[in-house]
Amino acid sequence: MSARLPVVAMFLGCACADGAPAPPLAETIALTSASAPASAAPAEAPTVVPASAGAVPAPAGDTLLTESFDGAAAVDGWKRMSGAEMAATPENEIDWDDGAVRMRATRETRKWNALYRELDTGGASWVTVSAKIRTDGIDSTDAPRQNCNLFLKHGGGIGGTRVVTGTQTTTVRRRLEVKPGKVALGFFCSMPGQAWFDDIKIEKSVAPVWTEKAHGHFLYRTLPGDTIDDEALAYNEESFRIVSEYFGVKEHAPIPFMKYPDAATIEELTGRAGNAFRQGPDIHRIWSRDRHEMVHVLADAWGDPPALIAEGLAVVLSGSWQGKPVREYARELAQKGGWHAPSSLIGSQRFRSVPDLESYAVGAAFVAWVEATHGKAKLKNLYVKLENKASDADNQKRFEEVLGPSADVDTKVKAWALADH
Repeated sequence: MSARLPVVAMFLGCACADGAPAPPLAETIALTSASAPASAAPAEAPTVVPASAGAVPAPAGDTLLTESFDGAAAVDGWKRMSGAEMAATPENEIDWDDGAVRMRATRETRKWNALYRELDTGGASWVTVSAKIRTDGIDSTDAPRQNCNLFLKHGGGIGGTRVVTGTQTTTVRRRLEVKPGKVALGFFCSMPGQAWFDDIKIEKSVAPVWTEKAHGHFLYRTLPGDTIDDEALAYNEESFRIVSEYFGVKEHAPIPFMKYPDAATIEELTGRAGNAFRQGPDIHRIWSRDRHEMVHVLADAWGDPPALIAEGLAVVLSGSWQGKPVREYARELAQKGGWHAPSSLIGSQRFRSVPDLESYAVGAAFVAWVEATHGKAKLKNLYVKLENKASDADNQKRFEEVLGPSADVDTKVKAWALADH
């Protein structure tokens, strides 16, 4: 059963001209790192610090708002706003559907409305937001705005939960530092498909307490009960040596390394799904050892290319993919029909829409092929010349300027992957 909601003329999000990039409502608020000494020498002892200076933990467990949308009338307490728009119409559809709010959009949608509700944090400087989200065919492929999540707008900015895609039922959760006072809790879906939002909650929370320790070229931060052993410390130092030599990096500030006990915690504190990622100069991982994200940090000395090249090189320098040599994994992938032409993945959005086990393997095989057949200087030229911020068309042109016709490159890379070795 459905009940269509009236349109309320209220705009709180970003209105963007057609073709202009819009920052997602699910913008991640970075975890800040305490200052580290210029020297990379180990600290005498770890230091316990709050996640950000001056954060005063609020009483945990106090529920500020809970919403289960038991009836269509429950939606009346939520206001509509423009989350993002490229034109005034067509708009996404929002209605109540059997105990949840449903949002629907197509590839022709150009205005994506969100629902939000204002409340007071009751003096809390940390809160946790959560919701149940069910999706049906939410497709990020070539979507100009990629949001399907819960968000919180407050005096200090905006933060959100991870973005949900595909067809699934899941619960999202995010702990956020906020400026105490009025906030706007909302939800939003700006991709083709439909999503149902239910069991929305915001409650007072506490600041995560990190134990901080400088060692070698890193500033490690762990949560209570978690540690990084000596073998991992040694591995990371050796990885830094290998990667820094590859990129010709002579000096580098200590790299913040946030270690999480599990994927649920990394999602709760960063708003991102997954086991590991790089955010600015920081490394976030559920594992104690790293080389992959380190490549991304140190590769800034070369440039910021599309994901095909950036992720491909990170896999190559890490030494393997899914425990197998890059070329061996690529050959198996091609033999079982999971191969993608490298030039078809030049756009980072397209690359991210393909399963990681395929896209990363293709990217690694492509990078390995370039270096093996054309040399490191040509690979660096490619890394520098292609830019993640450039359009796919511009990067396609630059790709061919460096390597020649993309069709020829695609054929040669696949043949190289399939050849006996």
